[in-house]
Amino acid sequence: MEHALRSGLSFCEIGEAIIFIDIVADRYFRLRDDLTESFKALADGGQPSEDAVAALLRQKIVQPAAVAAKISAPRLAPAAHVSAAIDGAAKTSDLVRAVAAEVRAERKLKSIGLAASVEALTLLKRRREMAATIDDPLPARAIRASEVAKLVRSPANRCLPRSIGLVARLAQLGCAVHLVLAVRSAPFAAHSWAQVGDIVLNDTVEEVGRYTPIFVA
Repeated sequence: MEHALRSGLSFCEIGEAIIFIDIVADRYFRLRDDLTESFKALADGGQPSEDAVAALLRQKIVQPAAVAAKISAPRLAPAAHVSAAIDGAAKTSDLVRAVAAEVRAERKLKSIGLAASVEALTLLKRRREMAATIDDPLPARAIRASEVAKLVRSPANRCLPRSIGLVARLAQLGCAVHLVLAVRSAPFAAHSWAQVGDIVLNDTVEEVGRYTPIFVA
């Protein structure tokens, strides 16, 4: 029998620990220590014992599959902050749109949850022709406005709606950008940001470097 990562799950490896995010349930959890090596073996294409695989199935970490699917963690290493890559001043209208996009994202997260919010964002990107770049005037202004918006609405505990709002706004402008969810341990914390290639758009490389990507949309 072949296996794949259960639908809705994504993971990352931090030290010896495997941490998961369940997008549908909107929760993070750590894999039991006694299953860690078995899961790593399965992800590396190995053959854990039948008992170990059965335990991973019971824990709903993996699911049966007709064809073996690659089990891998997101790979998206940030190398630069956008301020080194673009120019452009934000206008008042850009600031209004940035704040409105963040508020919409915040309300969607509360009303429909993380999974549906991510799906809506993905559909928006698919429906648009992604021909613009962050160097183009409108995307550059949108990114600048997102930074200025932090002075209007405190960024504390708003990294997710702020990032979803920015990715959505850039998608509307035809600019393909990733939404990155990440975690750290000891102590556990979650963070999110917008990124294109290896360029972080709404945070610093130093800050996001403290986290390990666990989900990329």
